[in-house]
Amino acid sequence: MTLKKIFAPVIGVCILFAGCNIFGDNDDINPETEFKNKQIYTIRSEEIKLAGDSILFKPFDFQIYDTLAVINDNTGEAGYSIINLKTGKLLKKFAFSGSGSSDFDINSVSMNASVDKKSTFSVVQVNSPCKVFVYKWDSLLTTAVYKPNPFYYPKHFGFLNTFLLNDSTLFGRISFSKFDNKMFGALNMSSNKLLTGIDAPNPGDDTTYSKWLKIVMDDKVKYRPGSAYEFASFSYNGATVQIFKLDQDHNFQLEFQKIYYLPLFHIIKSPNYTKPTMDPGTKSGFGSIAVTKDKIYALYNGPSLDNERNDPASNTILVYDWTGKPVEKIKLDRHCGRIAIDENNPGLLYGLCGEMNTHIVRYKINDLHH
Repeated sequence: MTLKKIFAPVIGVCILFAGCNIFGDNDDINPETEFKNKQIYTIRSEEIKLAGDSILFKPFDFQIYDTLAVINDNTGEAGYSIINLKTGKLLKKFAFSGSGSSDFDINSVSMNASVDKKSTFSVVQVNSPCKVFVYKWDSLLTTAVYKPNPFYYPKHFGFLNTFLLNDSTLFGRISFSKFDNKMFGALNMSSNKLLTGIDAPNPGDDTTYSKWLKIVMDDKVKYRPGSAYEFASFSYNGATVQIFKLDQDHNFQLEFQKIYYLPLFHIIKSPNYTKPTMDPGTKSGFGSIAVTKDKIYALYNGPSLDNERNDPASNTILVYDWTGKPVEKIKLDRHCGRIAIDENNPGLLYGLCGEMNTHIVRYKINDLHH
């Protein structure tokens, strides 16, 4: 791994990082090539009609819970909207913007389900003050104004997304901490002790590169339903796949890793800020993943980030099993920006389509093999 420093006048320092393709310089190598001999299925969508109060505007992500879609659509007063998929009507908004202890900076929130308790989920604010809220589904749906009290976690590290493993343990992708080359952390919420594991997928030994790489890759992380803490992580910038699990003591074990290519980026440093910037030649990977207990559905956006910027959606889903083995390829009848599956109804795949006035579509994936 090469690291070049260029001292630029006025604006400060620009540090360049070269991404690495572990297969060499063959630009034809990408995740899709592994599926060239696999079955290809083409499926048609059913659009879910949204009521006037449910119009979405550039939603960031969504999740499906039975007949409910929970959508991160932080363009108004709240970070999340709940939509009834049967009627298309807006059911509720929550995670409201504000400066109070129970309010959010809605531009930096992340939501995920609880692993052990399906009746709760967590929402984390990933910038300062770093705080986690545990929401109870029943209270959220039945209480007019529901704002649980937050748990504040240390500022010397940050979570990019989170899962509640149990009542006392928070798991997620970490940004910065004393473990700069580590991708994931498990936080004991009682002692504030952070356990880490799984190195950033850096084929070299450049700690500075690893530290920024785990931020730049923008991983999509999902929990395997019914497992004992098994997770899949697919990167959006670059194309990397990691499958790992945690044991009962929350120690990390990497089960599978594949690095197709890593992103190209550079760091702009000035007296007022430090931030990573993607280089024009970098390649994109997976825009979204959805999982069942048997399969991982990965929405593949690659390989050109320049093209992806113009059309941030895809109609190609690469399906893996939980050993990392390619299974099949699915071609959707329209481009989707995000996909989701309800773990209790794994036969239905949902997609978010469009940019302005986004709509939701549904695919019957349980019919593919019949």
